[in-house]
Amino acid sequence: MATDRFDRLTALTPRRFHMIANPPYGVGLVLCGHVNEEEVDDTGSQFFRQRDGIKSCKPGIWTSMTRQVGEPGDDFSVECILRWVEAGTIDISQPVKDWEAYEKETREKDLEVKMSEIVPKGTKWRKAGSYYDDGGVCSVISTEYLTKDAAKKIMFGAEGEEEEIDFGFYTETLTLNGWEMSAGANERFTIGGMNCTCF
Repeated sequence: MATDRFDRLTALTPRRFHMIANPPYGVGLVLCGHVNEEEVDDTGSQFFRQRDGIKSCKPGIWTSMTRQVGEPGDDFSVECILRWVEAGTIDISQPVKDWEAYEKETREKDLEVKMSEIVPKGTKWRKAGSYYDDGGVCSVISTEYLTKDAAKKIMFGAEGEEEEIDFGFYTETLTLNGWEMSAGANERFTIGGMNCTCF
């Protein structure tokens, strides 16, 4: 059943996702708030109300992770990181059991990478911009996961070509997953990227 597949994937909340060389909307990673079902249209404008996203992202497989940078409970105690891992793509229509096996194989390996390999010593951060959403949630998601074709593949798998999708439900779930719709180890993560608190 379709909702069973989507429920299982949102519960798994895969950390790895991919981007292609010519991404949808011309943007690799979109920054958006909570997208309500009734806001969804065919232009993708619901994803670009506050910022136009992050362009020129390296194509390939990326992963999402968090690290503690302050005192637990402090508003800014966790840093959310999205980083490139390797060349390739992920078959988002693959069976859930294959996705679970891939996550089991790669998640721990990705977390074992030392921070110095991700952010070399002496790196100077520069502020690229600010993001504000009055709902308090910022989603950073690969645009490859924000198309109706991707929604169909993720929700129904390879067999669901004839299925009708509720794209509003799909985007609302992605922009809230890891925030209101799951907890514990999956907090701050969603399919295709991350969700974090914004002030």
